[in-house]
Amino acid sequence: MDNRELEQKWESLSLKVDRLFFSIKACLLSLIFFLSVSNIFIALSISNFNRIYSDILPGKPLPLLTTTVFSLRSQLVILAICWPLVAIACALLRQKASVSLLVFIALLIFIVTQVMLTWLALYLPLMSVFQGMAGPEN
Repeated sequence: MDNRELEQKWESLSLKVDRLFFSIKACLLSLIFFLSVSNIFIALSISNFNRIYSDILPGKPLPLLTTTVFSLRSQLVILAICWPLVAIACALLRQKASVSLLVFIALLIFIVTQVMLTWLALYLPLMSVFQGMAGPEN
């Protein structure tokens, strides 16, 4: 094999790797946007849960996680909106594929963590309501 053949094989391999990274980035980006839409809707519904619990459980203390989420509502909405914007900025910037993949994976971890903690905080008081409905023997 001469240098020309090696260069052609290298270029072909490089093109295939670039296509693979592009496909992975596209999948991660679509997952980020799907989770971000869910995250935004959950964050925007926090005030509704606050009103529901003030009607259902008047004067009763709410779990610490729930009161924290209620007090940080605006920050959670801002974060939920910022995550996909960071993903778009990362996708548009020319950088190494490994860097953008790491950023996308980190964003997915942050988004899933925010969704799960917010969801848990919003439904913890409901669990105590259901336990109260079951009666004292349970």
